[in-house]
Amino acid sequence: MNEFGIEFNLQSPQNKNSEIRISLAGGPGRELLCKYLVGAAGKWSTISDFSADKEAIWIPTEPGGYTVMAQIKEKDSKKSFDYISKAEFVIVDSGVKKEIRADKRSPWIDELIVDKKKPYIINDTLHIEVNASGGKGDYLYSFIVRKDGIELEEIPYGYCNWVDFTPETAGEFELEARVKDVDSNRYADNVKKIPIAVQEYAPANIDYIMMPPKKQYAVSDTVALEAIVRNTGNVLMKYILKINNHVIEETGFVESKKYEFIPKCSGAYSVVILAKNSASNEPYDSKEEIRIRVDDAHPIKNTRIVHDRDAVMPGESVTFSVSFEDGRGVLMEFYIMEAGDWRLVQSYSKKNYYTFIPYNKGVYKVLALTKSQNSVLPYEDYDMYTFKID
Repeated sequence: MNEFGIEFNLQSPQNKNSEIRISLAGGPGRELLCKYLVGAAGKWSTISDFSADKEAIWIPTEPGGYTVMAQIKEKDSKKSFDYISKAEFVIVDSGVKKEIRADKRSPWIDELIVDKKKPYIINDTLHIEVNASGGKGDYLYSFIVRKDGIELEEIPYGYCNWVDFTPETAGEFELEARVKDVDSNRYADNVKKIPIAVQEYAPANIDYIMMPPKKQYAVSDTVALEAIVRNTGNVLMKYILKINNHVIEETGFVESKKYEFIPKCSGAYSVVILAKNSASNEPYDSKEEIRIRVDDAHPIKNTRIVHDRDAVMPGESVTFSVSFEDGRGVLMEFYIMEAGDWRLVQSYSKKNYYTFIPYNKGVYKVLALTKSQNSVLPYEDYDMYTFKID
């Protein structure tokens, strides 16, 4: 009968050549002698012979599923042993640890399911459920909660395969789940542990920075953004505005998740967004940065050529004017095609019209190019008008 339990300082599975400390749980205040053995594939070897020391070191050299057995007897007993306890442990080859079932006839904990995602916060109840398989299918479950290695609570074996845990303090907790067949005499047929790191608050996290679907900005435009953060009411934000890597504005930590600015000159702008929980003592919990190029003006668009006559007649003057949108200090250049040849008739200037007198019959074309005065491009936009004189 498993009146005692076997505990390990490392959780199964472990790589071969690991130093695993085995200890005996149970029998406080009693004078006992303990012997440890390990078995695999029907063969047993002794780790340590009977002694008053309830701990032993095991360094496995081969991978596989092992059964660790403790034989315990009273100090003055004449028997070979008075009690026996067993536990399963898996050893894998160096590399990724994989769970291997040491005995498919015994119950096995496949996974422990926690109903909440990390981070775990004080006074927030966690629901942990055990998924087990194997054995006879009729299981008993037990749970132990530890903090910093010290046992806080043990829930004895019962048919309930879940437990609710509400941490009241922050720190490093561990939940141990044990399962065994209902008629098993073992301390446990299988054990699985999960660490639970509990924090006083949930660190702020910036999920997204939302901006209008506008790809180009110019001087005097309003640049607006909004931070999407969860746990919104407990999160503070800080905004740092830079131009060409020089800080020009910096807020303190504020509640607003929105920020906007109006650029006064062109350049490479960036906004550093910092977020932290209002209870945090850290400089910040989360950081994002967006970069924005601001031009002197928006590129010219919708260039159009219009003329002052309903019909162009030979020997009569016609004036072609140019309209456009956006740009800054816009310059215009005119070309005329006559008899299949293009010729420049008016170089770039702010004069937005050109007057022309056609004398010959044929097809004519007027080309108007536009660009901002500080633009290094040959042109930003254009329009072409075609007319014919019969």
